[in-house]
Amino acid sequence: MLTPRLRKTAQQQETDYANPASLVIDDLVAYKRFEKILPLQSDTIRSLQSGSFLSPFRGRGMEFTEARPYQAGDDIRHLDWRLTARIGKPHSKVFQEERERKIFLWVDLHPAMFFATKGAFKSVIAAHAAALVAWNAAQQGNRVGGIITSPDHHTEVRPLQGKRGVLHFFQQLVQHPAWQHPKKGSFSAPGDTFLRLRRVVKSGSLVFLFSDMRNITSDDEMQLSQIARHNDIVLCHIHDILETMLPPAGRYKVTDGDRTTIIDTGNAPFRRQYAASFALRSEYLRALCVKQGLHLISLATNADLVQTIRNGLGRH
Repeated sequence: MLTPRLRKTAQQQETDYANPASLVIDDLVAYKRFEKILPLQSDTIRSLQSGSFLSPFRGRGMEFTEARPYQAGDDIRHLDWRLTARIGKPHSKVFQEERERKIFLWVDLHPAMFFATKGAFKSVIAAHAAALVAWNAAQQGNRVGGIITSPDHHTEVRPLQGKRGVLHFFQQLVQHPAWQHPKKGSFSAPGDTFLRLRRVVKSGSLVFLFSDMRNITSDDEMQLSQIARHNDIVLCHIHDILETMLPPAGRYKVTDGDRTTIIDTGNAPFRRQYAASFALRSEYLRALCVKQGLHLISLATNADLVQTIRNGLGRH
């Protein structure tokens, strides 16, 4: 992928990141000061965006605690048939609300994420957004874990509670090989990542996806559908302004660090086609979220990250 070297305006300077093309753990730890601003409880989150999931999040799940002899009024659906058959007397399963909810963070570090013309690389934005959610999840008593993925490396992080869980996730995120050796080349699809996510996510979890969501396949849609059956999913669509429209007509030198080429943006039909392509992809994601019951947040690389996610989750 190519990273245009464009001059920064005074407005762009306001959205600069300390490390726009790399990741250090101190930057993620700094989001702890925002640990009380996101509504992650089931009775407080409602979408305010067009095309987003309009229902409140489902909330914590129920976990099995014990089995006891059947009592009048017990739900027959909760009978423990194995124990009943072994003992010869009916027994019911007893459930209680889980004390904490599991929050899974999927951070996409595929090649297309190492790109930006304003703000910071999409990969850096994804990591910072995940840090914001992680601190809020831990502050509200939830366990934090997830999957960090690139074409060659998939790191699964088991959900842990509190500050320990957050810092463990940050450590795995910062140490992921993609930061040292991001692959250059064509854009790639998530692949089997959602299948991996489906296998590790426990029912009743809240799942955040931080990605530009390029080249999603029908198999990916199917896996998302299966995950959404028993979990809540927030899709955070990360994009750069250059992906929405081309810069003013002219000739621009762009580079990926090794190769350099010239892009001519003076062709009007091509400019319209380029803008229409991003609009179609955005509409596709909106329709996908409506169809599968996902919550959609659109996050530009030069936007106010904290305010965008806060508003996207329904709190002003």
